[in-house]
Formats: sequence, C-alpha cells, structure tokens
Amino acid sequence: MADRFPGEIHIGGTLRVAEHNPDDIACYGEFQELEEICRELGLPYDRTSDAKYEHDGELVRWRPGMERPLVENATQGGNPLIDRERVEACLATLKAGRVEDGITALQDLVPDVAPLARFEVDTGK
Repeated sequence: MADRFPGEIHIGGTLRVAEHNPDDIACYGEFQELEEICRELGLPYDRTSDAKYEHDGELVRWRPGMERPLVENATQGGNPLIDRERVEACLATLKAGRVEDGITALQDLVPDVAPLARFEVDTGK
C-alpha cells in the first residue's frame, strides 16, 4: 500500500493494559489513535517516521503539559533537521552583536524536550 511506510513510537510512563490490538499499522508513518490515547492518558512519547515518496522523515515528541506535539523534520535515523536559513539568521544576529537575541533564536531552533521516562506495563497483578 502506498500510504503505509515505517514508523516507530517510544512511550514513557506506565500503561495499564486492558486490551491489545496487534493490528496497529503506521499510516503515513503515524500512529494516530495510539498517539491520541497516549496524550489522553498523559503518557509521553517520541515517534519517528521514515521519509518515503514525497514525505519527509519526522520526529514527533509529546510530553504532558505540551499543548500539542512538537513535529520536526528528521533523518531516516530520527535525528531532527534544522533549516539552514534559520541557522544563518541566528548566526547573522550573533555576528551583529545581538548575543541575547541570537541565543534566544538558537534555543527556538533546538526545543528543550525532557527525555522519556522508563516505560512500564501495569497488569494490575
């Protein structure tokens, strides 16, 4: 199927298991329902999706307290990509002597997202 390609999701926190659906398929590299459930349950996650056809690779991260997931273009290895023009603009700001503005702009390029907590499954037993 043309709309199916590899995706990977890493979840942090504790998930209480009731049922398991082994038929989760990554449509466009996304796990839409699983990601929604993780957000509803407050389970942080990182999802990577491979680039395929006209779609770029993605790194999607969500942590409790975030309004929406952070979506970044990424390599096939899941490393975030930064737009060269934005880096050049930060460099120009720094070269102009506006150090605090440059640092702020760089921090915007590299958002601070906490690492995932260890994932545990609580079966209630």
